[in-house]
This record gives sequence, C-alpha cells and structure tokens, in this order.
Amino acid sequence: MHAKISLEQVEQRLNEYSQETLRKIIMEWAKSTPSAGRRQFLARLLPPLPQQLVLPPDEELLEEIRELAKRVEDGDYCVG
Repeated sequence: MHAKISLEQVEQRLNEYSQETLRKIIMEWAKSTPSAGRRQFLARLLPPLPQQLVLPPDEELLEEIRELAKRVEDGDYCVG
C-alpha cells in the first residue's frame, strides 16, 4: 500500500533544491516527454495566478447609495 504524499511533503522536497537544480529537473522532465506531448508540458509551466484580494464592503458608501436610492424613490430627483 502506498502512502499518500501531501502537498507539504512536496513543498519540503522543493525547498531542498536550489533554483538551478530545479531548472535541471524540469529540463530532464521536458527531455523525457515525447515530442507530441511537449506543448501540453509547456502549457503546465506557468506560474500560479495571484489570489484575488477580497476587500470588505465599504459600509459608508453602501449607506450613501441606499440614501440616494430612497431620495430617488421619494421623487427628490423628479424633473417637471
């Protein structure tokens, strides 16, 4: 039975190698990939997308919008 390898174990292993060693490892993977599969291999060599920053709602702005909506509903901005 094979034990599952966690991402923490992968991270630990990667931290053991220099940038140059990691480059050599990736180049060896590329060399061992059949020509037909190298486009797909290359497509996987992209940095991860940055995580989106989620800001909390601006309660003051939301309240101003609610107040404006109320004034519009009450006819404060009615023409004529």
